[in-house]
Amino acid sequence: MRESPPLPKVTMLVIAFLQGIFLYALYRAFDENTWPSESPLWSYPLWTVALAVPLLLLLSIDRKNTVSVYKQVGIFGGVLALLAIYTGWQAEPFEEFPVYSLSFAFGVSITLACFKGLMYLQQRANEIPLSYQVLFTYSWRNFLVAALSALFVLVFWLILMLWGQLFKVIEIDFFYGLFTE
Repeated sequence: MRESPPLPKVTMLVIAFLQGIFLYALYRAFDENTWPSESPLWSYPLWTVALAVPLLLLLSIDRKNTVSVYKQVGIFGGVLALLAIYTGWQAEPFEEFPVYSLSFAFGVSITLACFKGLMYLQQRANEIPLSYQVLFTYSWRNFLVAALSALFVLVFWLILMLWGQLFKVIEIDFFYGLFTE
């Protein structure tokens, strides 16, 4: 398996910045109960595309396979969006019944699909013949990236909570509210 050259930092920053703007807009819509958060037919695919497509791009693209990755992630993102539209259709009409179990099952299914699909996207984008050894390497690499990222987020969150408690003890309520919110 050949080592791929790293992705240019500017491309990574642009993808991450666009994802951040898109996720912030979706969060604000959800927080204020405006469109598309009131329509599962739209919110499921928008959240799915906003979370999955940039992540798949960042984990599979490098300097030599850009066009191939864009095509493959675009096709896979389209399939994910169609699955999300179907799930959103099942959650209609809005707030008529609880959809927590549907959302949980959808989230777990899409996460597993992205994990499995990412291995094949990486292998096809780098034009490596299909083999168990390469799939095994990519799956463990992707698992370790996900596990270490989750660990980093957990540690950072715990540090914020500790800072919040510290400011609560010394009676500075502004920072306590900021860190716990």
